[in-house]
Order: sequence, then structure tokens, then C-alpha cells
Amino acid sequence: MLSSASQPFSSILFWSAGLVGLALLAAALIVWVRRRMSPKEDVQPQGFTLADLRELHKKGQMTDAEYERAKELIVQSMRKTGSRPENTAGPADHRAPPPPQKPGSA
Repeated sequence: MLSSASQPFSSILFWSAGLVGLALLAAALIVWVRRRMSPKEDVQPQGFTLADLRELHKKGQMTDAEYERAKELIVQSMRKTGSRPENTAGPADHRAPPPPQKPGSA
């Protein structure tokens, strides 16, 4: 009598485990397909930023001439690529705002 009652339970357990296994396999397949389909990101180090250069100069690891030359190279490369540097304004690098335009000259 006990064996006939346990048969439906074992059948339910077997099919439940099969469905869980199938769901895990489907999830793994989805993750694999997404990784294969996503574009590869070219992770390249950005090199030195102006903040890095300022820090090296402040610590005395760069001379004034080295700092100015490296800063100019970074600014030139940013102008070529059209990118705008982040955090480029140093403590002594405050620029005056542009003069106001005259009415009707726009």
C-alpha cells in the first residue's frame, strides 16, 4: 500500500526536477548567446589625465618643463579626437567668461 502511494510522488518529483534542470539549461543558454552577441568592448587604458600629471608635478616627480610638455601633448590629442577632458581646471586655471554679445549681432 505504501509503494502505490509513493509512485505518484516520485513521478511528480522526477518531472519537477526535470523542469528545473531544463530551466537552468535555458538560462545558461541565454547567458551564453547574449555574451556571444554583445559587441566586444575594446578596453584600453586612457593613459595619463591632466589630473594625473598635476599630481606627479605636485609631488615633484616631474619638472616644470616635463609637465608643460606632457600637458600640451594631452591637450593636442584631445583636440584631434574631439574629446573634452574631465576635471581640467586646476586651481590657477580659471578663465574669464566670454564677453556678452551685442543685441542683434547673433
